[in-house]
Amino acid sequence: MSTRPSLIVTLVLAALPLGCNGQVEMTLVDPAKYRFHTCTQLAGEMKALRARAFELRSLQEKAARDPGGAFVARVTYGPDYLSAVGNMQVIESEAREKDCSPPITAAGGARSR
Repeated sequence: MSTRPSLIVTLVLAALPLGCNGQVEMTLVDPAKYRFHTCTQLAGEMKALRARAFELRSLQEKAARDPGGAFVARVTYGPDYLSAVGNMQVIESEAREKDCSPPITAAGGARSR
């Protein structure tokens, strides 16, 4: 019976319009998570998150090719993808505040759905 609440949360997240100008992604991350990271650490985290977002996007696209797969892809990979994108936005913002050089951006990484 304990899986029922997590199933409900998953279904609610799947029903959300993914990518409302970054608002959904930002609800899944802690804005202070990277506050004490150095620019070098932020760059490393951004690189890892770009790779993870790319992997999740690829898995979503692969799953969506099957009948009914779009829903499964959204429920299965959507929350993790949105979390990765949200964390990338937090890192980008933190890097801007720290005036990291070269600039750390999510460009070339993931795009919101």
